[in-house]
Amino acid sequence: MRRFYSLSVGILLLLAAPVMAQQALWATYENAGKKAYEAGKFIEAEKIFSLALQAAQNAAPGENKELFLAHAYNDLGAVARDLGQYPKSEELINKAIPLISKTSGDDSPIMGYALLNLANIYVTMAKPTEAEQLYIKVVEIAEKKSNKLKNTSILALPLTNLGNAYVEDGKYSQAAKVYARALAVYDRAKIKKDLYYAGTLYGLSMLYLSTGDYKKADEYARKCVEFAGQLVGKDNPYYGKALINLARVCGKTGHYKEGEELLAQARELTIKNLGEDHPEMPIILCALATNYESQGNYTKAEPIAAKALELGRKSFGQDHPVVADALTTQGNIYHDQGKYKEAEDDYKLAIDATEKSVGADHPWVARALNRLGELYLDENRTADAEAVLQRALAIDKNKLSSENSDVADIERLLAATYRMQGKDADAETLYKHSIKATEASLGKDHSQYGAAVRELGRLYQQQGKYPDAESLYKQSLATDEKVFGSNSPKVASDLDLLTKLYLAAKDSANAAETAKRADAIKQSLPGTAQLSVLKSSINDNEQKLKQATKPVADKWALVVGISNFQDPSINLKFAAKDATDFKNFLVSKEQFQPDHVRLLTDKTATRQNIADQLGEKWLGRVANRDDLVVIYLSTHGSGSQKEIGGVNFLVAQDTNKNNLEMTGIPMQWLTSIVGKQVHSNRIVIIMDVCHSAAAASGSKELFRGDAKNASANGVAAQNIPLGEGQSLLCSSLADQVSWESKTYPNSVFTKKLMEALQMKGRQTTLTDAYNYLKDAVESEVLRDRAEVQTPILNTKLWTGGDAIIAVKPVKPRKAL
Repeated sequence: MRRFYSLSVGILLLLAAPVMAQQALWATYENAGKKAYEAGKFIEAEKIFSLALQAAQNAAPGENKELFLAHAYNDLGAVARDLGQYPKSEELINKAIPLISKTSGDDSPIMGYALLNLANIYVTMAKPTEAEQLYIKVVEIAEKKSNKLKNTSILALPLTNLGNAYVEDGKYSQAAKVYARALAVYDRAKIKKDLYYAGTLYGLSMLYLSTGDYKKADEYARKCVEFAGQLVGKDNPYYGKALINLARVCGKTGHYKEGEELLAQARELTIKNLGEDHPEMPIILCALATNYESQGNYTKAEPIAAKALELGRKSFGQDHPVVADALTTQGNIYHDQGKYKEAEDDYKLAIDATEKSVGADHPWVARALNRLGELYLDENRTADAEAVLQRALAIDKNKLSSENSDVADIERLLAATYRMQGKDADAETLYKHSIKATEASLGKDHSQYGAAVRELGRLYQQQGKYPDAESLYKQSLATDEKVFGSNSPKVASDLDLLTKLYLAAKDSANAAETAKRADAIKQSLPGTAQLSVLKSSINDNEQKLKQATKPVADKWALVVGISNFQDPSINLKFAAKDATDFKNFLVSKEQFQPDHVRLLTDKTATRQNIADQLGEKWLGRVANRDDLVVIYLSTHGSGSQKEIGGVNFLVAQDTNKNNLEMTGIPMQWLTSIVGKQVHSNRIVIIMDVCHSAAAASGSKELFRGDAKNASANGVAAQNIPLGEGQSLLCSSLADQVSWESKTYPNSVFTKKLMEALQMKGRQTTLTDAYNYLKDAVESEVLRDRAEVQTPILNTKLWTGGDAIIAVKPVKPRKAL
């Protein structure tokens, strides 16, 4: 659920209080409470407003007692909301409303503000129907006063708040109409635009951020910043709120440096105007930590998230949505690094804090459960994932419209969980409803709708329901052609899906046609120069792979992944998590004993330690001739270094990027080193690295080279020397980039590799896995990156039966 940290001052507007001499005590408390509230000292403000309430209760009946009581209840209600005490806030404002009705009238502006406060509480408490009714009533109050009143910003305020509520509830089309109406208030009357106008621009940016239209989100966020600066000045805290919103948009568009600068400016404004401990600070720090997390800069992200959590607890206590946000932010940082225990602890604390602040059946709880479910899936804890995702879905179905994109997101994730467990019928039901809900919420042209359609199509294809799959794939193709054009890489990805479907259905004529169209589009994209090597190199040892082989005595694996390097300028986002996930996968799915898999990440993955673990300190000592050995590496690769014979390098944690020949691991020598050090006759080496001269944000290539000569600078996987009994699986060809995903915290290759190795359960051969892996990686990278990434498998010197990674060892031994 999207939490609205709105710019509009009307969201929690305290009622203006008259100061009269005979009520000096009450007025003193009222003014002192307002000062504390405006400074963000909510606990202190609550104590002072409580004293104001006592003074009002002690006033004589003729001394405006009822009016002062109304103010006191409303003030306390506003503070209770900021403290996360939502039922209490609702109760207090409901006490104020009848008093306001009696003293000021049902159609008074003061009544409108009180109802507005109550409606905002209902939004927070996930009571959308009650909130909508109150917002409409406030609009009616504004419109009733006079024709002149219709043309003032008093009407724009409740309209903007109603739009915010619709965004929270996932009713995006209704939100757009209400925001447009709010803007029209200003345009129709040509009145002076005020801070409420900035709030409407803010709301529009949040709307488009929620629907994935980042271009429009950026447009309105920048308009909001510009207008707020003109209206209140660039030294005002409200200007800082506009900066925070624009920084969030920058995080979605990849403009991380600009986002960092905006948040630093907002932080400075908050400290200057409100102090270092102001409750706004945890929100800024969470946004800043997320910015660094998105760049893979976990060293900077972790302490900032910890500070946000500390300040949130100081301002709000243990159980508040802001505290839950800080816990989730910290959990996300741990999750991205594969630190699952720490992430799980934070996610559970976030769930607990959210439940205690808004109730156990609130959609915010569902969002927190969703994150925990994703974590469990990364750990292959499918039963745990199913339990928390089912609970999340039940909450959302109870509290939100069934045709809501949040509901659809959980349904797709739960459907994937069912598929991992072989519950295809349950998965099909959820995919179908996800498609319907996404269409209703976001429309058929949205990327989430297309993703849901393709996922159901893949399910049908695997079930042999080819006509059903074809219909869905063609639907995705038609949408992408309409939205992106007939020569878009996304269209090529759709055509590839159809080609594989036609081949499976033995429809060679249609397969040839769609393949021809896809290839024509791909030829203009990066990464196509070396595609011809596949035909000659893949499975050219087919007859040998069919030969009988001795049983596998035992199995061992060395798994290496590096995200945080000694040189932070070359940090990766998910390499350490890739390695952690692959290690967990080998143990949970591929029948490796936990003590037979050694994991090296970050500081433990130095050049010397990697060499030692390959040799006499571990693999060289434990692996015997009839064992199966898997070596997995996820790190940077370098382009070829011409001055030392065209060698490519793997980058260790302590590698100096300016002195690769002395501090890196020569890629061409790796297989010969393994052959000499590891005594097994069956070794599978998996490299999730680039070995070309290409580079880009989100890739695993260290240096950018001459793009025209990329294939010459790269090293072709089929030409890496192999010892007898070795297979080499590389994530990309010589002229290509190995990409990290845009949609989940893994590299595309590693995520799809784990899926591929389970295609036929524990009978999946390396060749089976490769055939799925190649298509899956190509399809996702083509769609998301507009480039071609093609994994390659070299089995030239592998003899005996095709490798089965999940094979059960016949003579397992104790580890050293």
